[in-house]
Amino acid sequence: MSDAARADGGGPSPMMSMMPAPLFEWGSIQVIESWVKADSPRCSRAWDPSLEREVALKLGRSDLESGLFRTQRWIEEARRLARVRHPNVLVVHGVDIRDGRAGIWTDLIRGRTLEARASGSGPAR
Repeated sequence: MSDAARADGGGPSPMMSMMPAPLFEWGSIQVIESWVKADSPRCSRAWDPSLEREVALKLGRSDLESGLFRTQRWIEEARRLARVRHPNVLVVHGVDIRDGRAGIWTDLIRGRTLEARASGSGPAR
């Protein structure tokens, strides 16, 4: 939605004006912060200008290993997850293939990772 088409008649979202400059863009999604682990998909905090909200973006690998089969698996994963409605399951906002990379964008959940929680307090009892 363009700024001119906003229902409240205002300019850019106040939230967007507080965002740092994007590291890169994947289609219209603007990546703000990226968390990358070796041999893992790239997960990032991003801004979706269409929804005017922060989202989590999970991008598949762009190397030759990706291929059509892996891309189709990403699309199917997103479709299955999007069908689930439960308070403990994040919401899928979209899935797409852009520049040869499959991506899923979902709710952004803030907090510590499971790995950090387990290492800080030991195993659950």
